[in-house]
Amino acid sequence: MNSRLPHLRSRSFWAAVCLACAFAVVLGFSSTPASARSLGNTKVIVTDTSPAQPVAGQTFTMKFELSKLGTRLHMADAACYATAGGKLAALMYQGTDGNVGTCKWAVPSGASGKTFDGILAAKKDGGVWVYRGFDLPIR
Repeated sequence: MNSRLPHLRSRSFWAAVCLACAFAVVLGFSSTPASARSLGNTKVIVTDTSPAQPVAGQTFTMKFELSKLGTRLHMADAACYATAGGKLAALMYQGTDGNVGTCKWAVPSGASGKTFDGILAAKKDGGVWVYRGFDLPIR
């Protein structure tokens, strides 16, 4: 059987193809974009809660910062979401002063013994959002 494409049947051709694929993987041609890799160390850090844990019938406030490798980053925007016992908690305030994000909710009076679950979101200057979830018992 004579092939008109002898280069496709030789070992050296396939060895070169395998090496090219290996180099592509090693050099990152098939990895995540640089913007996604740079977000890997960016975190939302909770700095304060008032009171220390949610209490039924009272307001609950969380303050948080955006941090990368221990350095505080500027926060362009903040967003908050929480449920108390599986029902949406009333959001009284959400916002940022540029450095610290603040979320304030009204915890329903009948939610004692249930959980207060939610998400804090901080927007970086470049428009990328970073999230942190929480799950706290309600007293």
